[in-house]
Amino acid sequence: MRADASYYMKAIFQQEVRAKKKDKNHDLTVAEYKVAKEEEKIEKLSTDKIGLEADILVLNHQKSITQKKLEELDGEIESSNIFLNALQKIKQFIQAYLPFAPLIEEFANHVERGEDIEAGNSFRGLFTALGELLNSFKEIIVDGLCWFPRLMRWQTSKGEVSPVFEDNRNEGYYYRLKSYMDIHTGQEYPKELIQPEIKPENRTGTIEQLAQNVEAVEQQVQLMGVKMSRNRL
Repeated sequence: MRADASYYMKAIFQQEVRAKKKDKNHDLTVAEYKVAKEEEKIEKLSTDKIGLEADILVLNHQKSITQKKLEELDGEIESSNIFLNALQKIKQFIQAYLPFAPLIEEFANHVERGEDIEAGNSFRGLFTALGELLNSFKEIIVDGLCWFPRLMRWQTSKGEVSPVFEDNRNEGYYYRLKSYMDIHTGQEYPKELIQPEIKPENRTGTIEQLAQNVEAVEQQVQLMGVKMSRNRL
């Protein structure tokens, strides 16, 4: 009987020990699970932070690029405004000379016909209207020779030329057509060589042409300004 009691007591003790060990192991598993979960949260927060930092870097870069483009557009608009102001001054200058267009046409017609120009009466000391205009635009080459490159030019096979006149004692009453001279090189050509190319369709640098060119450029610049303004919106 004592032996049986001892056996049962030993069996009960072993069961209690196994139960305690099981509870202890259960407690450790729960703690490890909680730690793992915390680590997952920390890892996720860390990943989210890195992602946000990357997004901030991208946004800052995009902001920098946008700011640079805006500054470039501001510079282009400012340059366009300066250019438009310059064009406006040129336009005003040209418009001041537009009333002389008929006289410029008269001058060109004389040259294209290869004719000399009677610009006044030396006996009376009076100039014609054309003579007054020519005196205003006259450029002396050497004593007794002059030309008017700012008044009219012609494009020829030899280049852009303007006529050279003999002006007796530089008085401006009578201009005898002598030759043609290249605007850019100063090379002079005989009248007979160039005259066949001196035609209305070969005229360059007329007041009317300048006015038309300035207006065309002005419209183009204004159109560019409108496009740049739209791009900023």
